[in-house]
Amino acid sequence: MIKKFSSVALALILIVVLAACGSSGNAVAPTKKQDGRVVVTFWHSMGGEPKQVLDKIVKDYNHSQKKVLVKADYQGTYAEALPKYLNVGGTDG
Repeated sequence: MIKKFSSVALALILIVVLAACGSSGNAVAPTKKQDGRVVVTFWHSMGGEPKQVLDKIVKDYNHSQKKVLVKADYQGTYAEALPKYLNVGGTDG
């Protein structure tokens, strides 16, 4: 169960990282950096054991390289987070 969840969580992180590298027309969003690393904020709604697994995946990834810093940011339950996702969809925020 945890192995399957880890694979799904890693896939989600990779999607977010790849989406951050994409382009939408001519608009270029400012790149946030911390200690010379590009910062990617990963919103999620995982609590309990899944959150602990996700936090470990993010920590391991951040320690494995020095170019990107992923910050996992809990946005509340799925019901609480959905309006936030919809509100920023298609924006540079």
